Amino acid sequence: MIKKKLLIGALTFGLIATGVTVATAGTDKVKEDMAENALISIKDAEKIALKKVNGKIKSIELDDENGNPFYEIEVEQKDKEYEIYIDAYTGDIVHMNEDIEDDSEDVEMNQAIASNLISELQAIDIAESVMDGTVTEMELDKSNGQYVYEMELKTDNGQVEIEIDAITGEVLRKEVKEKKIVQSSETKSFTEFQKISKLINVDDLKVQLVTDNSSKRIILFLDANGREKYKTIFIKSTNHLKLIEINGGLVFNGKI
Repeated sequence: MIKKKLLIGALTFGLIATGVTVATAGTDKVKEDMAENALISIKDAEKIALKKVNGKIKSIELDDENGNPFYEIEVEQKDKEYEIYIDAYTGDIVHMNEDIEDDSEDVEMNQAIASNLISELQAIDIAESVMDGTVTEMELDKSNGQYVYEMELKTDNGQVEIEIDAITGEVLRKEVKEKKIVQSSETKSFTEFQKISKLINVDDLKVQLVTDNSSKRIILFLDANGREKYKTIFIKSTNHLKLIEINGGLVFNGKI
């Protein structure tokens, strides 16, 4: 399975200058600014990045620390990958990294995008026209020979998942998401849980399953008072795990 991910998450503003990526929880201030349209949109951020680097968007994250939001955007250009950091208030590019990459899956994905798939911006427009909400996560996925955009939206009625045909733009599926508290017996069967258990003390934490589909699994770890302590994102096709301490930053990011 091949995928291209656009995710609105959270990141530490103070480390932009070093190129270090550290994820944290989004603040109420950012949510208020988004609601009041004070921040530039995902679409505007994408346009700014592509004006700087002529390539293909691989991922977009809206990140924040202490009310200082910015977009982290990954752009692929042939055998190079750029990380571009954009101030979410002003649209200014505050930092950019360049990396050399060699990933056959990314090459195949770029070839598909260059052919007849609708763009990420078109997919966002379709999703937001179907549901009264804001796209917060987006994945271009290939399954059984068919390309689809798997998207999550934030709405007044909660999180909604939408699946869109990446060629025709047809909405294939809509589903309201519910967070689920998972029992310890079930979590032990998760591929990534053994690695997580070595990195953090899971015994005193509740496990809340946010997303679990054919592509990825997202888990929140809560303390006894229900506060979010850790978040994990596990990409099933590549066994790639990201573990984030909500108030401390990135703990682990790699294949297991």
